[in-house]
Amino acid sequence: MASSDSDGTQCHAFLYFPDADLVLSAPLKRTGGGHMIFRVHRFMLSHHSVVFKDMLSLPPETTVEMYDNAPLVHMPDAAEDLESLLKVLYNPAELSFKRHDSETPTKCRGLLELSIKYQIDPIRESIVSQIEDDWPMTLAQWDTMNAYVELLAVEKDDDEDHSLEPVAAIQVAKACNIPHILPAAFYHLSRQFPSGNDLAHRGVFRVAKWDLLPADDFMRLAKARDHLDSKMRVPPWPIHRVRCPSPAICLKLGYELWEDVRLQSHATRDPLEVLRDFLQENLHLPPFDKMCEECSDLIEFHSTTLRETIWNTLQNTFDL
Repeated sequence: MASSDSDGTQCHAFLYFPDADLVLSAPLKRTGGGHMIFRVHRFMLSHHSVVFKDMLSLPPETTVEMYDNAPLVHMPDAAEDLESLLKVLYNPAELSFKRHDSETPTKCRGLLELSIKYQIDPIRESIVSQIEDDWPMTLAQWDTMNAYVELLAVEKDDDEDHSLEPVAAIQVAKACNIPHILPAAFYHLSRQFPSGNDLAHRGVFRVAKWDLLPADDFMRLAKARDHLDSKMRVPPWPIHRVRCPSPAICLKLGYELWEDVRLQSHATRDPLEVLRDFLQENLHLPPFDKMCEECSDLIEFHSTTLRETIWNTLQNTFDL
């Protein structure tokens, strides 16, 4: 049997089992046209998918089309996605994706959509779990992820993007009902710039697939950035004049420190990092180290509280 025909139809290199009893034809939508032919076992599809089981049990409306002495079914799905699904059905080890890989949402989207379409829950649940594991759900996990990315940038000493790619993740999450990753993914996107060079001076490279972002998400992003800026306009801490031994000095330095924090936050679009790193570092450097211990502790406490508030309200900030 020839591996390809003159009309662009080709048999898959290894998902064409001579002893199988069903042939599937699917269009090659991402590799220049034509069709890919798979010869698979009917029981394999029926065992894993109630949709396939019902579809294959229906009596044919017309004469059954044959290919290589086996019934032929024309599939509407992209051959590339159907290939991924069949690989996993025959070899579940194919379902494992590299941890913290920015391309995971793009690589798995077709397979995930087919697992939903054909109601193959174990595959869907495994992919969703792997995607959710990559994206932080808590502020502590967010800090750990960022520390890991910066460590990779230092250790590898290259120009690669070691952070997660948010736009493809957002699109997969919206299309395939994975809402829990959206707050972190949108915040991650909000601290990026289309140029991709916002933190290159620190060896941290964040590259988003901006061309995939629809207009409504651009608007969501713009409104959220304004909202985050508004949270940083007023210092979150009061200076207690009664308990402070030098209220005039602490009040002046407190406002100066906050102005630096506010400007840094606006410049980096990353208030979570600014409130943790920039503020904490500068709080103990001149001239801010002249503040009394009580006011310094108060600033640390309220900054930490504001960070937690920003994280806990990301869903509302991005109107999710």
